[in-house]
Amino acid sequence: MSHAALERMKSIKADDEKCDNLLLEWTLALALRKLDRLGFVFPIFCGDYRKTDEGLTLELGKYDFGIAEQLPDVAPAAVHAEVLQHLVSSHGLSVAEAKAMLKGLTVKVRCLSLCTASVICPAFFYRLLFLSFL
Repeated sequence: MSHAALERMKSIKADDEKCDNLLLEWTLALALRKLDRLGFVFPIFCGDYRKTDEGLTLELGKYDFGIAEQLPDVAPAAVHAEVLQHLVSSHGLSVAEAKAMLKGLTVKVRCLSLCTASVICPAFFYRLLFLSFL
């Protein structure tokens, strides 16, 4: 979950025709977690890219969680349509069940849900993850 991705999501509107694939992934992850078909969601928070002499460097240590509060409180129809189709065709939910599951899932709520999900992640996982990037 990078700042650049969240900045891009600030412009998402409810009636956008194009489906944001990252938001689609987040929505499916949250839905599958809710259905107990996914054990955990471990978002990786990475800050900003910065230019160095060697090119672009990703700063993993700095993350502004407040940026999620700036996201729109809209439910993009294109993302919901894709998730609805997947939940019905691949997971056996009725259309009504899938719609109920997606109700109230705005861009902001999805992001904040993923940020909250990270709280249940054991600290050793982050240490392990950090060490794997070294």
